[in-house]
Parts: sequence; C-alpha cells; structure tokens
Amino acid sequence: MSMSSRFPRALAAALLSLGLYALTDLPNAAAQPADGAAATAAADGALETARTAWQQGDFDRALVALKTALREDAFNQDALLLLADLQLARMDGAAAETTLRRALDARVPRAQVVLPLARALLLQGKPRAVLDELQPSGDLEAATRARLLARHAAAQIALGEQARAAALLDEAAAAAPQVAEPDMLRAVLLLQGGAADDALAALERALGKAPDAYEAWLLKGDITRMQGDLPAAEAAYGQAIARSPNRWLAAFSRAVARLDQGKVDGAEADIALAEAQFPEFV
Repeated sequence: MSMSSRFPRALAAALLSLGLYALTDLPNAAAQPADGAAATAAADGALETARTAWQQGDFDRALVALKTALREDAFNQDALLLLADLQLARMDGAAAETTLRRALDARVPRAQVVLPLARALLLQGKPRAVLDELQPSGDLEAATRARLLARHAAAQIALGEQARAAALLDEAAAAAPQVAEPDMLRAVLLLQGGAADDALAALERALGKAPDAYEAWLLKGDITRMQGDLPAAEAAYGQAIARSPNRWLAAFSRAVARLDQGKVDGAEADIALAEAQFPEFV
C-alpha cells in the first residue's frame, strides 16, 4: 500500500486523536512518585529508565523497563500510569483500560485516572461508558474538570450529538478558560461542519494557551494539507514531532505531505521514524 493511499487512515487517526483519543495529558513520565508508593529500589531504577526512554521516544525500551518495574512492585502507581500512557500512545485502548483499572485498585487517586481512562474508553468506541462512568464532579480541580468535560464532548461527538458537545465545550471553557482542550474539540466540530478556516482559528487559540499541544499542531497540519498548503502542513507536522515523544503519527503525516511535494528522501526518513516507534501502524 502506498503512503498516499494510507493517508486517509492517518487522517482518520488524527481526527480520532483530537476528537476521541489523545487530548494528551501531561505525561506521567514527568510525574513525581505518588505519595505512599512502596516501590523497591530496583523498581525505582527501572521506572527511571522507562521515563528516560519515553522522553526519547523509545517505546520498546520503555515497555521493557516498565515490565521490570511492575515485576518488582506490582502496585507501583507511577509505573502503572506510565504504562497506560505508553499503551494509549500506541492506540491500545483495551490494554490501557486494564492498566488504569489496576491503577485504581492500587489506590491511585481518581483525579489522576479519569482523563486517561476516558481516552482509553473513547479509543475503544465506548463513548457511553465515558458519559456514564466518569463524571466531571465538583471535587475535581478546575482544570481537570474542564478537560474531562472536553472528553465528554468528544463522547458526544462520537454519538453524533454535536449540539450537546458544543454545550459541554462552553461549560469546559467557562470552568477553566486557560485550558486548551475545549478549543481543540471546537476545531473538530467546526471541521465537521465544513468551516476549515474557523477550525484553524480555534486551533490558534488553543496554541496560544498551550504552545506544545501536539494534537493541535497535528490537526493544523491535516487541515492545511486538505486546503492544499503543503509547506504549512509540513511545518505544522514538524512542530508536532518536535514537541512530543509520541511522534509516529505526525511523522507519517509529514511523510505524506513531503511526498506530495516530491520530497522523497524526507518522506522516507519520516516513514522510518514512524516505523521505528510504531511498526504495527506502518
């Protein structure tokens, strides 16, 4: 299958990423050890190796280190959270859900689990479970609640309830105006309605709040490519690659933009980058 023929799958994954999957949380790779974590010295060392590998984009090495950490301490909270991040990065929602429920059993606070668990459920096509199980209750910190409301909006988008999604995004923006995710989901709604320029404006608002927002750069690349502005698309994908260790989808998408410009060598380099991180996709 050629790269160009695979682009619709990449674009579908990108839209899934924005609307349903990867409103990316700050990676647990950077988190401090959870209070009360009873990890052994060996588990701590393996976890640090996993964090470093994650930041370098070496998912295979991170996975090996996390398995070591969890063999040493099956209830290591930080290892479970980072493992879920890794599984979500590879779009394995079922595995991430299992890991996150283990994290709840390990007494990880609900506030640390609800956002990635919502992503895991959405990735599996379970929007009803998000709406029924993960309530944006008032005990959540304002930014976390706003982001969970955005995931509820993503669930409503998946159910075809755009008006309800828009209302949830209004509520999320009011709860925490500094949070970028409502603007990102607004871009998805606008794009679904055919308003690509307005969607780009919403993404610019998101990037003004969160310049490192991987998904905003990714969708900006997709929209500008659909508009025929291939240099702008290539640049946006490059920003996504530079700003996240989870770079395989942006690398694949930039390969397509480069191929469409006749930049074969650059496209091949991007495919190699994507394949190294997620060979099952490529």
